[in-house]
Amino acid sequence: MSRRHRLLIAPSADRFGAHLRDEAGIGLIELLIAMTILAVAISAIVAVFASSIAVLSHAGKEGTAITLADRQLEAYRSMPFSCIPVAPSTSKPGTCTTATSPFSGFPDPYSATQTVSGATSPDHRGYTVNTVVVAATGSTTEIRVCVRAGSVAAWNCVGQDLAHQTSYFSSNGTSTT
Repeated sequence: MSRRHRLLIAPSADRFGAHLRDEAGIGLIELLIAMTILAVAISAIVAVFASSIAVLSHAGKEGTAITLADRQLEAYRSMPFSCIPVAPSTSKPGTCTTATSPFSGFPDPYSATQTVSGATSPDHRGYTVNTVVVAATGSTTEIRVCVRAGSVAAWNCVGQDLAHQTSYFSSNGTSTT
């Protein structure tokens, strides 16, 4: 009897071992693993593209803001020292002529805060340009220009500016940035 019992066990063990050696489902498992790796790789690429778009958009805004700040300071650089305001929002001295600008009213060297509409900005977005006279002594004037996106109230050039530039003007006719 024990011999017969062994004979029954031996064939079932062979069938079990043969079943383990059978590779019928391995292809499906390999396919699932490959698809998982591919899904992770594609989601990483999509995340990189999304962040790249955001970075390029911000870089474009910064470039335009720097251009607008430079335009404002160029208006001061083209003026004689006696016409540079000692405080923003001051009226133009009578001996000073109006600086001509091809940008439909911008830059205005006598306005503390100017809103540049999307129609006149290089990238067709709205910006606010703020001019602060930091220090004005008898022979030197320090002017800081800050730019923010959108239409905002005047601020003191501290915070989330897209661009800010400072120039020093001297009565001897030199301007240093």
